[in-house]
Amino acid sequence: MDGRELSAYRIVSAIRASSSQLQPIPNAVHFFLFYPRQRYVELEFHHYVALLSAAWLSGTDFVIIWCSAMPDGHYWHQLKSNLTAHGKQNQLLLATRPLPKRVFNRNVRVIQHQVDVMKLETGITIGGIILDTDVLTLRSLQPLRRFDCVIGRESSIGLTIGAFMTKPGDVFLMLWYMLYQTFDDRQWAQHSVLLPQQIWQRYPYLCRVENQSFARPGWTERELSMLYGDLTNNTKIPRWNWRNNHLLHLWRFSRPAINETSVRRLNSMFGQVVRYILYGSESLL
Repeated sequence: MDGRELSAYRIVSAIRASSSQLQPIPNAVHFFLFYPRQRYVELEFHHYVALLSAAWLSGTDFVIIWCSAMPDGHYWHQLKSNLTAHGKQNQLLLATRPLPKRVFNRNVRVIQHQVDVMKLETGITIGGIILDTDVLTLRSLQPLRRFDCVIGRESSIGLTIGAFMTKPGDVFLMLWYMLYQTFDDRQWAQHSVLLPQQIWQRYPYLCRVENQSFARPGWTERELSMLYGDLTNNTKIPRWNWRNNHLLHLWRFSRPAINETSVRRLNSMFGQVVRYILYGSESLL
């Protein structure tokens, strides 16, 4: 373990005992780190914070990285050193699997869509907590494991495929996956965001929706200003109480370039959250 590569079969065997009748969602967090045509993937800072926060704050037994190339670089070694120093090295697992190129006989060429298909297939076959690599964990997810399925809302018209929890073989997830029979690679959010919302509207009893605590603030300009806006003497920026969040999506295409040093003085909600994860205090350092 401790970041060593395992087969999908051994991953399933490792987490099978982590669910129960009272907590049907397996106690494992899945991340998906795919960069085709690369032999090694250099972990970025936001990857490091996401993985570290899941290991320390979610209450999980396992953090599983599904990948096609081995992670490497400064932040990968720093992550392993942190977990090893605290006796948590066996929590980190690597699993390899090729990206799906087809679903229900339809071509899937866009890598983000390929990963979306893999997320659903992982949720249906193994179960657990499925997170994007730019989703940070802020508090324990254990109370939510009593449900069959939990998903975050990212907008008034859509749910998020970037943060959900599920038991193996969940009905909501299987309905969602079956709708990929109509998949169109040219449509960005149709199957990953809009269709799960439509399923939930018709069958709300199948899945618990976290309206505020999984994927908010969202990707709109106003909500991104909550996340990344400079709070120094600025009363115009709307505020968000992130302390009520279980998870926080960084919407990675909008995040600033930072590291563990510069974040010490970053006066934004983003800075507060990362300092809380890395240093145990949201205050400027």
